[in-house]
Amino acid sequence: MGKKETEPIITIVNMRQFGYEVEEEPRYTVRVKGVDGYGRYLNRNLDNQYWFLASDNETGSYRTKHTRKELEEADFGWVFDCEGVEVKEVDDGND
Repeated sequence: MGKKETEPIITIVNMRQFGYEVEEEPRYTVRVKGVDGYGRYLNRNLDNQYWFLASDNETGSYRTKHTRKELEEADFGWVFDCEGVEVKEVDDGND
């Protein structure tokens, strides 16, 4: 085995020996201001990737906490600059 082939193995050994933490991307809830009731948070259906407005309760099928990258890839990057939308950084609960 050459150096190129052993580099990934050495990296894994070093990660184990010296400790390694992966920094998670921040997650955000997106809420439409001035809207009361059920349909005020941006949700994503994890089965078909459809986006819709509903409650902020997360289930196994729906996500209510999104990374900036997820929002931008779905063309929702504008929510970060919109006065009518509250974007709030939250703990994603996967710690």
